[in-house]
Amino acid sequence: MQSFGVSCLQALALALNAVHVYAASPSLPGSSSYVAPAGFPTSAFSSYYLLPAQPTAEPQPILYDPVLDLTYPYNLTNPETIPTVDTDPLYFPVPTENLSPTAAQSFLAAVVANVTAIIKNGANSTQSNCTICKNALAAAKPAALAVPSLVPGAMISLCELFKFHSNATCQLDFAAANDGAIWTQILAFADVEGEDGKYICNTLSSTFCPKPYTIPQKPVFPKPKPANPRVPKASGKRKYVLCCEVQI
Repeated sequence: MQSFGVSCLQALALALNAVHVYAASPSLPGSSSYVAPAGFPTSAFSSYYLLPAQPTAEPQPILYDPVLDLTYPYNLTNPETIPTVDTDPLYFPVPTENLSPTAAQSFLAAVVANVTAIIKNGANSTQSNCTICKNALAAAKPAALAVPSLVPGAMISLCELFKFHSNATCQLDFAAANDGAIWTQILAFADVEGEDGKYICNTLSSTFCPKPYTIPQKPVFPKPKPANPRVPKASGKRKYVLCCEVQI
């Protein structure tokens, strides 16, 4: 143990001596100090509200739109004035029913119970996932029509109950301020028992419904491309040519 301790002390002394020699010797290669260059491309903009040279401030270029002849104000990108709360209004379909708050909650509870029963009973039946999903959408649609502002909360509850996603993802997907209001509009106006329903269910999960149809990735032509195509001479007459055809 004693010899091991001595050897460790000797190694440490040699390392410290090497560091001392390196620092004291001006003949060693490399620079003794390093200054990082400015990371912001100063040549990218002709003028700035705050110059990149300021070490404690975020550079703020002055942005000009030559099409609109508009110089964007400083507070548009100023980190001190950028809103931290979404102030955009939420848009829900106009309710088809004029219900009191208590009646609205009762109406929603009945719809949620119906949707829950459809999903649970469907899991023990021979119905396909696509049929179960479309039936659940059809049962949920009355809530989007009668009490639309309450639908996002119900979607979050159903998402968490049936573990469609994690609880955090359910909140992100269906909260009113995120996509919940949009999903409510879709549910209210879509043909949930037809092709719209298939699309909605496929969007929720590819295991629910296949896509009704897909657009081919490559154009489909009736004939192969000619080996040696020739450009006809201009006749000066106007020709009408079919530009595009999409197979659906």
